[in-house]
Amino acid sequence: ELLDCRVREARHQVGDWWKRHGVPSDEKFLEEKVDNSQLVGLAFARVSVSIGTSMVGSFHGVDGEVGGVQMLRVQGDFYRLVKAESTTIVMEGVGEGLDLCLVLPNTPGLATQLPTTEHCSSPELKKSNLAIILPRLAITSRVALKESLSKSNLKIVFGETADLSLMSKQHGLRLGELLQVVSFNVEAVKGIQEEEKGAEE
Repeated sequence: ELLDCRVREARHQVGDWWKRHGVPSDEKFLEEKVDNSQLVGLAFARVSVSIGTSMVGSFHGVDGEVGGVQMLRVQGDFYRLVKAESTTIVMEGVGEGLDLCLVLPNTPGLATQLPTTEHCSSPELKKSNLAIILPRLAITSRVALKESLSKSNLKIVFGETADLSLMSKQHGLRLGELLQVVSFNVEAVKGIQEEEKGAEE
């Protein structure tokens, strides 16, 4: 994880930072929120998971059209728990010392609810040999933390009396916003052609 703080001397500096780190820039946010007396904090984390074999799946639209979509086929010994409302699958050690926990809704109502850590740590999880088809993912989210942190003991850092002189000599400097930016990618270890070549050898 990278924590980057810089003076907002110009809007393009923040936009350039996001571009260099693969984060989509929000021009409207920069136009409305950025001024020269503010400091912006960016807590940036990138997680990439390489698992399974690349394959092409198909989807059927409501109007009868058929198309292809990039998918991943993953097979191994994973932990699984099947309940009436959801199925939980935990893949251990998928990369960077991380476990990947999938909570798949079995009822429409659960699809609107966020899973909790209890889903992924239940003692009822049992190991099974499974073959799973997953979509390839590339998700970036940005959460502004000022509102929630201002309700805690950290609120003083956003106020006019905050002393940020060790970070910049600019007078009247204040922390305007703190953003948590997370990029999460799930990609294939190898493609179909690589797998077929290995089988021939």
